[in-house]
Amino acid sequence: LTYKRYVESIHTYPDNYFDFVLIDGRCRKECLQQARTKVRVGGRIFLDDADREHYQNSMRSLENFSRQALDRSVIFTRLC
Repeated sequence: LTYKRYVESIHTYPDNYFDFVLIDGRCRKECLQQARTKVRVGGRIFLDDADREHYQNSMRSLENFSRQALDRSVIFTRLC
């Protein structure tokens, strides 16, 4: 499995499909961006180790999501 296929595997599901997406492991920035449209309104994305500096730009780019910090992780809730 290549990183590209790993990141893009979420596209086998339609938009607004998931209630919850957990992102941990490899390619977190890329996975976060790909998961944005796959989570339904009111659904959540959990990003582990979100306190790392290199994730900050990716997190700021999430429009239409609220953010709740939990220790070193963040839960994003899709607003619309």
